[in-house]
Amino acid sequence: MTFEALPLREELLLILNLGKKTLTCRGHILYINPIEQFLGKAFNYGIKFKELNKEDKDTLTRFCFRIALPKFLQRFEYRQSFFMKMMFWYENRRRFKKRSHRWTINLPTTVKGGWDEKTHFYAVTDNISASGVSITSPFPLTLGKRPLLEILTPFGKIATLGEVKRAKDLIPGESYLYGIAFLEFFGQSKEILFAFLDQQPKNV
Repeated sequence: MTFEALPLREELLLILNLGKKTLTCRGHILYINPIEQFLGKAFNYGIKFKELNKEDKDTLTRFCFRIALPKFLQRFEYRQSFFMKMMFWYENRRRFKKRSHRWTINLPTTVKGGWDEKTHFYAVTDNISASGVSITSPFPLTLGKRPLLEILTPFGKIATLGEVKRAKDLIPGESYLYGIAFLEFFGQSKEILFAFLDQQPKNV
């Protein structure tokens, strides 16, 4: 995902953060799709890798089965029926303001000081609201841990101190799902978050 459109067929140098490993390779853009939730300010791409060796292919395969697939299955596991969705929609509409909703949106995120105060790792959000965010990670975080988060949006970077409120093993020792509450925002981060959420469709 980028916040500016790249030329079709453009050849790229890619640095992929695949959990605990980083893969550097080249590829070219096959197609571009504007992301509807970002109102034309962000774009998804289909990229074909070039000249991957066997080790690189193995690394990608392991990432897909240990991180990407469990993340997909987690969403599928908790899919609600149409009737339940309507009930929750009605209740949320009656009781809460728009910003209290949680949107399923993938945003690049840097997590600093998670399991080690001197280290950081990269993740992608599963969903986000005005009060917190959920992410999937290959690194273990303990309940109560307070990492620093940097979340990239089309409106700018959200820098916030969070606290791990919920943790679930997707694949023990390989993949984890975390619910992180926002405790403190830095600079204009709170205004950026609200500006971003206010642009999201009501039915998401």
